[in-house]
Amino acid sequence: MKYARIERERRFLLPVLPDALDPDRGFRRITDTYIPNTRLRLRHVQSEDGTTLQWKLTQKYQTADSPETHTILTNMYLDDAEAMTLRRIPGAVLQKRRYVLNHEGLMFAVDVFEGALCGLIIAECEFPNDAEAAQTSTPPFAAVEITSDPFFRGGRLAFASPEDVHAELRRRLNRETRD
Repeated sequence: MKYARIERERRFLLPVLPDALDPDRGFRRITDTYIPNTRLRLRHVQSEDGTTLQWKLTQKYQTADSPETHTILTNMYLDDAEAMTLRRIPGAVLQKRRYVLNHEGLMFAVDVFEGALCGLIIAECEFPNDAEAAQTSTPPFAAVEITSDPFFRGGRLAFASPEDVHAELRRRLNRETRD
């Protein structure tokens, strides 16, 4: 783990975009290509107007003995030529708009998925240590916490059928509204 870092985050399923966010402004567009049979993704980050802000190749995984909030993360930042070469590798693509929401001093990344996964909204919040992650409660704009649910991780979502994702989304949101 010389170059990797631990990312401590909690993740939440949202029924709608929080009122504080404008769906047409203040986002970055993210296209993730998950490379089959690896723990790698190629990420393309663009501004609202389509300008490329960043390319990165990321290795992201969890170990069997780590807390559910921990992910091992290694990023390699790429120039355009490197990214164009890696784009030739086939993979499963996810597209989303990412908004930043400050709620009670915590910064949430709110991902609104596009294309076949339209309707899926996930918020995540990173923490500097385990104590802060444990002390944080589910925000009022979230329906349910999905930190420990592997179904809602990017690599799994990328290879799942849209029908399975929407069925799971309905199941999770309906269950929370019935309780």
